[in-house]
Amino acid sequence: MSVTTRSYFSIFTKDDTTASALTTNPFKESTHSSYSYTSVLSSDISYSSSTGKITFGSPGEYLVIYDTSVIVSDATNVRARFWVNGSVVYTSEAVEQATSLDPIHSTFHTIITINSGDYLEATITTDDTATAIVQEGASLVVLKANGDYANLLYTAGANAGGTGGAEFNLFDSNESGTVAEKSKNITYTASTGKLTPDNTKTCLMLSTLIAVGGANGNIKQTLQANDSALDNIHAHIHTTDMSPKEMSYGFMKELTAAQTAFVSVEGIGTVQAKKGTSFSVFDISNNGTNPSGYLSLTANVDSDFLGDSGGKTCFRDGNWPSSTFASTVRAGAIDGSTGITFTASNGRFTFSNAGRYFILWSFCLSSVTTGTATVKVNVNGVKEYGAPWLVDGSYDPYEKTVCLILDAKANDYFSFAVQLASGEGGDAKYKNGTAISIFKVDDYRLTDDVSQRDLIDNDFTLNKYAIDSLSTQHDRQVDQVPFILGTPGPLSLRNRLNAPSTKQGDKKN
Repeated sequence: MSVTTRSYFSIFTKDDTTASALTTNPFKESTHSSYSYTSVLSSDISYSSSTGKITFGSPGEYLVIYDTSVIVSDATNVRARFWVNGSVVYTSEAVEQATSLDPIHSTFHTIITINSGDYLEATITTDDTATAIVQEGASLVVLKANGDYANLLYTAGANAGGTGGAEFNLFDSNESGTVAEKSKNITYTASTGKLTPDNTKTCLMLSTLIAVGGANGNIKQTLQANDSALDNIHAHIHTTDMSPKEMSYGFMKELTAAQTAFVSVEGIGTVQAKKGTSFSVFDISNNGTNPSGYLSLTANVDSDFLGDSGGKTCFRDGNWPSSTFASTVRAGAIDGSTGITFTASNGRFTFSNAGRYFILWSFCLSSVTTGTATVKVNVNGVKEYGAPWLVDGSYDPYEKTVCLILDAKANDYFSFAVQLASGEGGDAKYKNGTAISIFKVDDYRLTDDVSQRDLIDNDFTLNKYAIDSLSTQHDRQVDQVPFILGTPGPLSLRNRLNAPSTKQGDKKN
């Protein structure tokens, strides 16, 4: 019997970095004139604000999601990089930035291999002498795979695909490009760009597309399962001012064994996927057992016009046609039976169990009036996370992704909103396909064929010395006292003055 925990890390900033034309790590104190942040992490991970490094105690494969909003001093391109032990393991295509359109939001992700003692950094760099500022709300989430996973990554851009606006699959070998694959119990078929799981699992499906467009207009990104479209989200690409452009989309889905998963793309003209484009299927379970809290849903229709006063809660009935939010549940259940209750009348997601919860909010605004906005995640009605965002009616629809891990007590609730400035952006709508996915990351479980016992007290104390938790010791991740110390009665036999000597077992007989 062994105790398995999930390793995780999350951080987001609460102020801007200083302007720099150099490589910037927004999670390093010296890149800010005044640095404040919120972070949560498992006990096997450490974070140093003075170096901006995240150091790992547990080896494995880690999903890494990096989110930034950048303003620049002049038109330039900005690229993201992930570094492990000072060496680059992920580089994106440089995303175009323009002073008239910033802050421009971008999300980057992949799955990387980590060894015990490794450290990770995430940076942005301009391609010339223009300076860049990473605004408040920059975030980094790292989550260890405790089950099946797959990641497809373009390390060199594909040839143009979807000529004349035709739909095509990312990572299909017909589009060429160089694809790096990383997977466990999921098979990649290069001729189709599809992933096929060996096992039935509840998975996070996440796609990051960095694209060059052949014409100004919308690009549609669709997540598909078993050759059937699940849902999609749109973003505008402009060949002069916003190309290459990044757009991400994700939600959770139970994928059955032998059911394919892939991403299709359709644009107004030819679309070319660039370096850093990435698609992941990530089992959210803890070695096969779903979290004690999980839920994912997507909007079926566009919202009503949001107006320009107050924060407009994303999933609340009153902001949608006929004052009813219509959605499709992608994973879990809205009635609380999977640990999270969704209440459409107020747009709240309420938790049955205390813990730490992964959040992926993928949304799109359309029909906007040019102006500024603040994207907010609220805990019990109070803003916990905020990030600035500029929207421009000439370039909508706008896609944005928010990814965090946040603490919650039992009966706490999360809500999600966009605060539009007075007189600006008043005509904005949330687009259909807007998605939310939440799952608990800090469950402890016994994961072999012995019936499970809870080793956690209500105050989160690990009962590793409890008599009911004693087991063979050779394969335990948490030390336990020897069997003899868990046995009632005297330890001194036949008038011995000292207890018998003991040592930790090293094999199973």
